[in-house]
Amino acid sequence: MLQITDSAAEAIRRQLAKITEPEEPRVRLGIIEGTVKMAVDRERTGDTTVNHAGAGLIVMDPATSHQLDERKLDVDEATSALVLR
Repeated sequence: MLQITDSAAEAIRRQLAKITEPEEPRVRLGIIEGTVKMAVDRERTGDTTVNHAGAGLIVMDPATSHQLDERKLDVDEATSALVLR
């Protein structure tokens, strides 16, 4: 399963705290034409949910979850951007 670092979780929490719609927003990861994309969405039936400290932060469909298995979401120190390692 995708892992998430503390710094990435905090960055996501800060962004999701600003969102009012949908209720209980999550970051959805998807792979489009070989590129990982992120968008604000809600949890859907069949999704894999990545939790950090008991809170659901990231959702993805089963195919994306399989492709990102063994990866880690982190924050790049130089750019403050979320990156997959």
